[in-house]
This record gives sequence, C-alpha cells and structure tokens, in this order.
Amino acid sequence: MTPEVSVIMPVYNSKKFLEESAKSVLSQQYDSLELLLIDDGSTDGSRVLIHKLSAQDRRIRPIFLPSNHGPARSRNAGIEQATGQFIAFLDSDDVWLPEKLKLQLQFMKETCAAVSFTAYRKMDPSGKLGGTVRVPEKANYHNLLKTNSIGMLTAVYDRKQVGTRLLPDILKRQDYALWLQILRGGHVARGLNRVLAYHRIHSGSISRNKLDAARYQWQVYRELEGLGRIESAWYFAHYAVYGLLKHR
Repeated sequence: MTPEVSVIMPVYNSKKFLEESAKSVLSQQYDSLELLLIDDGSTDGSRVLIHKLSAQDRRIRPIFLPSNHGPARSRNAGIEQATGQFIAFLDSDDVWLPEKLKLQLQFMKETCAAVSFTAYRKMDPSGKLGGTVRVPEKANYHNLLKTNSIGMLTAVYDRKQVGTRLLPDILKRQDYALWLQILRGGHVARGLNRVLAYHRIHSGSISRNKLDAARYQWQVYRELEGLGRIESAWYFAHYAVYGLLKHR
C-alpha cells in the first residue's frame, strides 16, 4: 500500500543524532509513512548506520548520493522519489513528538490546508530543552515575505493541492524560498500552535549564521522573487525587526 506521508531527511555527517531522529519518525502514532534517508556523501559512518536502520524497518528508503551536493539537492533527491501525497521534512538531528503526524494530518484535512506548520521547542546538543517558538494561525505570501514563520522541521505540504515542489538550489534559505514559491500562487499555510517537534541548536557560529541568513534573505527577495530594490528593502526591514524580536 502506498504511504500517505513521505518524510524527507537529508543526512550529512550526522551519525551522532541520526538514529534518534529517524526513530522519532518511525515511532509516530501515524503508520502510513515512508522515511527517505538521503545521504549526501557522509564520511563519518552515517552510511553504515543508514544501511543498518533500513534493514530494521522496511519503511525506510535509503538514497546514497555519490558526493556532497548540499541540503537543497539532497532534499530534492528525496522528493523526486517520494510516493506519498503529503511531503514532510525533518533534519537528521531534530526530533518529532510521537503524535506529530497524527495531529498535523488531522488538522490539515479539517482546514483543507495546502501547507501546515506547528510550534516547536529549541533543544541544545545534549537534549536539554529551551524556549518555545510559537506560530500564527496562518501565513500568506505577503506575511511570509516579512518573516519566515514556517519551521522546516514541522512543515508538511499536500501534493494534491500544490503539485510536487522542489527546493531552489541555493546554499541557505532554501526552505523559505520553497514556501514563498508555493504561497505566491495564492495558497495559505495554516499554523497549529502546539509543540510537536524539537529543533537542535548547535553553538559556535550563531553570529555568522545570522549574517549568512541576512545575505541569502536579500538574495531570495531580489533573485528568486524578483522584487525591486525599494520593495526588497521594505520587506528586509520587517525581516530585521522580526529577527530582533525573536532573538531578544
């Protein structure tokens, strides 16, 4: 029987957390799923672990890329081979709560949502939980240009409504560009303000990550969305303010 949900998990040198992340998917209270583990040229033993996990559970579909191509191409390789109606995403160091898919799919069917996302909690590398990231009831294209309220680890999109959508091949903000691409067509993303996932935050490069994110945010506005300089600057100002409020 074809699974209803395809979970896309890119893997690159994440052996330390991979099994925990994969098992959080496989232990879902919702059974109709497949987990696509896309190894992006790992050198730390992740490939061996993927072979082991896939031998233990037939819902795992391993994909091995010959060399490192980055997260966008890895996720796209999984999406292209996915068979489910719903496409969900989880990184190989993040974790879902057991009821995540069950509640989120029920929510999507009740609201006829093309895209949905949920609240989540931050978590440090040791597993200690931190703050909660809450979400709005909905997000449209213009809302999303101001700030990305859709956490990739919680997002699900419905291929029956939006078709098969791939991530733009840019180094960062690929997920943000994907949601803009979908919502640009008039779809609205629905937010379920319940914590259903834990996002692992790694220390050491937070300031650099913020600078990179800002640079790629501008690239999304100008190159992918085709906005003019003034309009881009207007949305970028909102992005900066939301960022300050979010991290204060």
